[in-house]
Order: sequence, then C-alpha cells, then structure tokens
Amino acid sequence: MKRLIVLILILTSCKGTQIDSEPKSRKVDLFKEIDAKVYKIDSVKNYHVIYVSSDKLNYKVISKKGNSDNCNKVELDSMYSFKIKSLILPEPRINNSNFSKPVNYDDFQKCAHMDDFTEICTEVRVVDIFESPNMFGLCYSKIAN
Repeated sequence: MKRLIVLILILTSCKGTQIDSEPKSRKVDLFKEIDAKVYKIDSVKNYHVIYVSSDKLNYKVISKKGNSDNCNKVELDSMYSFKIKSLILPEPRINNSNFSKPVNYDDFQKCAHMDDFTEICTEVRVVDIFESPNMFGLCYSKIAN
C-alpha cells in the first residue's frame, strides 16, 4: 500500500513538458529604446554624430551621411525615441557575473571603428557610442515595435 501511495505521489508530482505548437523566434533584438534629447550635432568624415542626453547620461548616435527627399530632420533641443545598439565593447564584468566593475568613464576613451577606417571616440561626459536604425543621415524616422 505504501508503495502504491509513493508511486501515485511520484507520478502526480512529475511535471510534463508542453510542446509549443508554434516555433519560437530565434531572432535576438540587440537594440534597446531610449527617449533622448538632442543637444549637439557634429560630423566626422562620412558620418553625422548626434549627441543625445537620456537619464542624465550623454551618448553619441552615429549615422552615415546620406540624403533623403522625404526627411524629418533631427533638430537641436528636441526629444526623440531612439532604438539604439552600442558600437563599442560592453562594460567590464566581475568574473563573468552580471555585476559591472566600478568604472569612471571620464578616465578613458572608448572608440568605435567604422567600416571606412573612421574612428569615433567617447569623450568627457559621453559614456557610449550607438548606432540607430531610426537615423539615415540627419533624418529621423519612428520605428514601430
């Protein structure tokens, strides 16, 4: 009798795995979305450098120069919702954990090397360099999620 009860408990406590009828997407979205204010626009060789500020941090958004007839041109002191991905290495981690090492970003420069050998680097109070599918030249387009 005890064996029967143990067997019933084992069988009812085992959880089966459910097979999804639809395969899950294997596509990984490396972009994150930020709301940022444009505070400066510059250029380096074939690239526009859009300086943005979000959550008290400053970033550079890089966009290859180009022309577009139908253009929503980025304007200074305006807010935009950018979908961004870093062009430089991630911040240092402690022993492969999720904890970042304390870093003073003003102590060193990080650079992104573009495809035509253009180098764009961080500077004092600019913590990262991003690319954004929202940008084509100085034209901004909203991307639906």
